[in-house]
Amino acid sequence: GGQPLSASNTLRGGDSVTGLTGVLTFTWAGNAASGNAWRVRPQNALGASLPNFAATNPRPTAAPNVGGALKVASFNLLNFFNTFSGCTFGVGGAAADCRGAGNQAEFDRQATKTVAAIKALDADVLGVIEMENDGYGASSAIQELVTRVNAVVGANTYAFIDFDARTGVANAGGTDAIKVGILYKRAKLTPQETFADVAAVHNRNPLAQTFRDARGAKFTVVINHFKSKGCDGASGEDLDQGDGQGCFNAVRVGQAAALLGFLDEVRTANDEPDVLLLGDFNAYAKEDPITLLVAAGLVNLTLKYGGEAAYSYAFDGQWGYLDHALATASAAQQVTGQADFHINSDEPSVLDYNTDFKTAGQVASLYAPDAYRTSDQDPVLVGLQLKSPGLPIKLPPIPTWLQDLLDRLFGR
Repeated sequence: GGQPLSASNTLRGGDSVTGLTGVLTFTWAGNAASGNAWRVRPQNALGASLPNFAATNPRPTAAPNVGGALKVASFNLLNFFNTFSGCTFGVGGAAADCRGAGNQAEFDRQATKTVAAIKALDADVLGVIEMENDGYGASSAIQELVTRVNAVVGANTYAFIDFDARTGVANAGGTDAIKVGILYKRAKLTPQETFADVAAVHNRNPLAQTFRDARGAKFTVVINHFKSKGCDGASGEDLDQGDGQGCFNAVRVGQAAALLGFLDEVRTANDEPDVLLLGDFNAYAKEDPITLLVAAGLVNLTLKYGGEAAYSYAFDGQWGYLDHALATASAAQQVTGQADFHINSDEPSVLDYNTDFKTAGQVASLYAPDAYRTSDQDPVLVGLQLKSPGLPIKLPPIPTWLQDLLDRLFGR
């Protein structure tokens, strides 16, 4: 529109441009935050000849409709830390770098956007990823998140699962600087059995929670965050093998195998076959870890409902999905839909909460207290219509005369 980029005047992946004429260059932009890249330097850009950008991929104004009586979601919060110094690797662990917001002002901006996104999702169960791993106390990051969400959507609407207390395992989510967690709507669901996968291959343990609805129907949600593709500390088979899967693919395959063992443990322990496995698997749909999980019988809901063009993440100008929704066969039969909520991956990263490298004017103009560019990954949403639980057969009482006859016949 001939106006500067702003929080309300955005460009998104999938938008189109016409009337663009200029010089194509491949060079450094002069700032470490924007390295070598192909760029078009528009001819007469400061004059009257402006390219025309068309919003052919408009922002979603509401979460996708996935149907069902229950909605289950997962959301990578991109380092939700309410601690800005003195962070640790789990409760009582060694010192760790704090991530996410650098100060209270940035955190308030981050938290406001996060709450807006969670409100828009309106999920009955929400798996959160990249939560500060600082326990579940009054000052913990997960407690602050729930407090802020409830202040907007209604008091006591959401609660979180205290996996340490419910499993009796200290740092049940692992001893990385970040962990996964689960929020749920208190009025819709009641927590049942709780599990943590503490296999040594995990740096961030998968966490599982079984829920019961008001009719007594049960299902289990497992939230995951596999090892990232970054190469820090990689050696041997963990190095990039040149197959497009990045570093630590062997670790992620091992994590997928451990997850299958954990799934068997969970289903056996609570006699519940209906399981959803969600989260950031740090592997795309055709990579080895996901191939292993699907080969074991899990249904790729994202592929089923979103097709080959599904995406939740953009990297170097390419879109795909690291954020998955998988289901056991019985659970898949009760899924009414699955979709990615495209509020993040299509948006410019400069619209996030950070104030780094921005003038005072940009700090104001590039930020809005809304759900867009809350994170770098889109939330995943699944609709569920649970089958009614089986009812016990209740026979009428046996008449006295028939009981006397049976006693005489069978010597009772």
